[in-house]
Amino acid sequence: MAAAAALAALAATAAAAVPAAADDADLTRAQQAAHAAARAQGAERTAVPSRQGARRAASTPLSVTIETLSPASVPARGQVQVTGSVTNTDSVPWLTVNVYAFVSEEPMTTRPQLAAAVQVPESVTVGERVTREGTFDTIDALAPGETRQFSLSVDAADLAADTPGVYWFGIHALGQRGDEGRDEAFVADGRARTFLPMVPNRREGQAPVAVVVPLRGNLEYAEDGSLDDLERWTTTLGVGGRLRSLVELAATAGDRTVTWVVDPALLDAVRQLAAGNPARSLRPNLQEDEADGEPTGTGSPSSDESAGDPATETAGDPESETPSEDPSGATPTEPEDDPAEAELPEELDAETRQAAEAAREWLGRLRGAVDDDDEMLVLPYGDLDVAAAARHDRPAGQAYARARARSASPLPGLGITGTPAVAAPSGYLSPQSLRTLDEDAVVLVSDRTFAKAPAVAAVAGRRLVTTSSGAADGGPSPGDPLATLALRQRVLAEAALRFLKPTRSPLVVMLPPDYVPSPSTSFFSGLDLDWLDLTSVTGATEPVEAEARPADTMRYPKRQAVFELDASNFVAANALRQAGETLQSLLTLNNLVGGTVSDQSLAMVSYAARARPDSNRVAADRSRLWIEERLERVHVSTPQAVTLSSINGSFPASITNDLDQPVTVRVSALRSDDDELEIADVGEVDIAPESSTSVLLEARTETPGVHEVTIVVTDKAGRQLGGSDELSIRSARVSNVIWLFLAAGTGLLFGTIAFRLVRRVRAARR
Repeated sequence: MAAAAALAALAATAAAAVPAAADDADLTRAQQAAHAAARAQGAERTAVPSRQGARRAASTPLSVTIETLSPASVPARGQVQVTGSVTNTDSVPWLTVNVYAFVSEEPMTTRPQLAAAVQVPESVTVGERVTREGTFDTIDALAPGETRQFSLSVDAADLAADTPGVYWFGIHALGQRGDEGRDEAFVADGRARTFLPMVPNRREGQAPVAVVVPLRGNLEYAEDGSLDDLERWTTTLGVGGRLRSLVELAATAGDRTVTWVVDPALLDAVRQLAAGNPARSLRPNLQEDEADGEPTGTGSPSSDESAGDPATETAGDPESETPSEDPSGATPTEPEDDPAEAELPEELDAETRQAAEAAREWLGRLRGAVDDDDEMLVLPYGDLDVAAAARHDRPAGQAYARARARSASPLPGLGITGTPAVAAPSGYLSPQSLRTLDEDAVVLVSDRTFAKAPAVAAVAGRRLVTTSSGAADGGPSPGDPLATLALRQRVLAEAALRFLKPTRSPLVVMLPPDYVPSPSTSFFSGLDLDWLDLTSVTGATEPVEAEARPADTMRYPKRQAVFELDASNFVAANALRQAGETLQSLLTLNNLVGGTVSDQSLAMVSYAARARPDSNRVAADRSRLWIEERLERVHVSTPQAVTLSSINGSFPASITNDLDQPVTVRVSALRSDDDELEIADVGEVDIAPESSTSVLLEARTETPGVHEVTIVVTDKAGRQLGGSDELSIRSARVSNVIWLFLAAGTGLLFGTIAFRLVRRVRAARR
């Protein structure tokens, strides 16, 4: 140990005698020229790199990670404390590894500089090491693959960061590789870098910052309405999973304000998992004689050609129509007992039970993480691909209107009614889609949408809040740019540069859609700075006057248009929704299944579905076929032929219900040859489970001859089910002339009889 200490002291002395390699990666040409001149003036003091140094600069054998940095900005006085770890990725031991802090000579003062800094290669040094005794740490030895912790403190005076702006800050690790000796060039054998803002205390006011946590994801359903890919759900909701990590990150905010962007369909899906992932249910949720709230009608049954065409499903002005939560018009209510908290069925398999337990724990953590002061922005139900819907959905705006109406209820499991919002994961929104959005919706777009993005833009009567794409990109290399500390320091750097400008625009940061935060409690605590105000999106941007921008100035990259969902996805989703409406209208005591199917159809046209459009379209078709197969279990049979002896007549029809649930149907006729035969409406017919009933159908015609008729069974609204039967109806009615002849003959007959009776009476008297 004494030898090691001596080596450490020697290394420190040598490091102090020979200046650390000055970091020469600056971001403006003027700064680069200044650094080049400084290097030329101090060339006689710069050691010539050895071959070992050149090799290490290209690929450092020591991996350095900064785990904590406190405070998160340059203090006016006091110390900056840094902790982290060093890992030996080499195949030989490393000895006497000295760990130094470094800081750049000049700060960055513009956002373009900060964005360019992220791209600076790891091998480029960007700061001067602080080598004063007591400011560095030493690790005696590191075996191959071994990781050791370090801790050091640097006085604010040693940083010499007195100019406002954002400084490079990080760690250099220098050591001895086995018995090769120490590198004389003092090139770092391991590096870690981040940003450290400096905001003077005399600066008045605070920088408004809003951090947005998105809860959204891909919802994949099996044909029976249960959630598919349970292993993926267990992973994302479990320890270390994306959704679990996001909730845990937000939970560390405590009473600090967090803005959530939530897809209600995701919450419903997790609650479905927590209840044991049941399939869609046809079982009754209504009592006998209880009104279901569904519309009824006697219109002509829908033909097969129009069943899946979104262009024929609704007429009228889409902006004047507000769909209800349930597509049938009913307003279903959730049962009093929360299925997500009820006891799980014993017959669940291990995979489903594991997913259910992960879902229940996640829901509990989410309820604990949401604070009363948090802002809740609610996406259209299913996280609808708004741009694709504006392009392909017909009539335009119907899918968005349904998704928005479905999101108007309090969030399931939370009981919070949020603010309508639209936020594409990519940050891009097509200009034409703005016309379909609510005027009061909070619309979040990336600052890459505009050439020079304002904090808030006014486009086509909509208020667009721009989010910082730079902050969401995270910190510089090496290391994970989205590590908790790297992301936090990038957020602070972006906020500081905005705050130091006269305009002082607010900063809104939406965490990336695929972001998996590492476990840490320092993200939000590090934002507790005097010059920073952590608030909501509304709190940060409401005081800002929107800058008017023409719609044609919005950037919508071609790759985004190509990546949109196709029209076929919307056709498949609409066909699925219509099948669900028919199924609900068929069932006598169930007014929930239509809404369940509609919810699934909206998830089929989500932003997440862009990654697998064919798979989602096929899933929608499979679910529709599952429903249609059950619709076909209700069918009708009639005689093959019927003869009417007069202007009207009746004939029997038998309706069979092979479902295990009661149904209510109507019977209609489709004429294949003419419209001169009428079948009277018999009204609604209730049929018990797995039973049949007979009805008398009244037929009427003014035209003699044979009429080919197809008898179909429909739901209450007149939409055709799968079952039908064909028959021939012959009209035997004779003409009026024949009736005259018959009347004349009958009169002649009775006249003759009367005449003969009279003659007989007279003859008898004589």
